[in-house]
Amino acid sequence: MDVYQADAFEDRVNYAASCISKGMSSTRHFDTCFEMWDGNYVAAALVRRTLKNPNTKLAARLFVVINREIAMKNYEDIKHLTRKQLREAAAAERARREKASA
Repeated sequence: MDVYQADAFEDRVNYAASCISKGMSSTRHFDTCFEMWDGNYVAAALVRRTLKNPNTKLAARLFVVINREIAMKNYEDIKHLTRKQLREAAAAERARREKASA
């Protein structure tokens, strides 16, 4: 997994989920999952995952690590998207924010 690649949205989601599940969410590598201009989409994808699988370590620990209110709002904004559409929306957001910061 290379969370530093701009097009590695799913890697960031998977890595963040793994870290949260293992109780290892205080690393620089973990922080990067939310700092690549698409962190709101990463958070929303994690909420989606926990709603589908509520009896997991991820579900038990998610809102200890990330803000429930913000993550749930992010989820509400994307819940209608398919997985592919979510990846595309995250990519579009990254591109928009990178352009704005240039």
